Amino acid sequence: MKAKLSITDSHVHFLLGIFLSILNAVLALPSLWSAWWHDLYAAGGFSAFLIWISSIVIASYRLRHLGWSRNTFWIVFSALLCIVGSMTSLRVCHHLALACALCGFITSTKQVWLLAVAALSWLPASGWLISRFSVGGIAGWERPILSTIASMVLLVCLCRNPIKSIK
Repeated sequence: MKAKLSITDSHVHFLLGIFLSILNAVLALPSLWSAWWHDLYAAGGFSAFLIWISSIVIASYRLRHLGWSRNTFWIVFSALLCIVGSMTSLRVCHHLALACALCGFITSTKQVWLLAVAALSWLPASGWLISRFSVGGIAGWERPILSTIASMVLLVCLCRNPIKSIK
């Protein structure tokens, strides 16, 4: 007898999240890479991105052991931003779509919003906003510090009481 393969709802969310993360990474990373290395107002964005994404990997791995599914809202919002970005050629939509797709791996509402705000640390658009208020760029250490603080808050919440922080 052959065993039937069953794909649960959690697996569908996971595969869709992985697909959208890869698609958005392919669309967003070339412009992100260029901005991180050549824009005065995006200095330190690459380091902030690495810190931010490592906190998502750690939190997602920890939540996986508790049996929680992925956050559908962020995955669907990522798909919509990807479509809008492709239709309008706005790179910021692809950057936001990548952030949303990766935030879709966290199920807790509080932690997802913390990560979404922490994504401002590596988005080049936040550097553009900073350029409206300061002259000469930023030093480059501000973005990784902001990302580290947000990541530490997220990980402390998860490690302190994972069941309570998820609800």
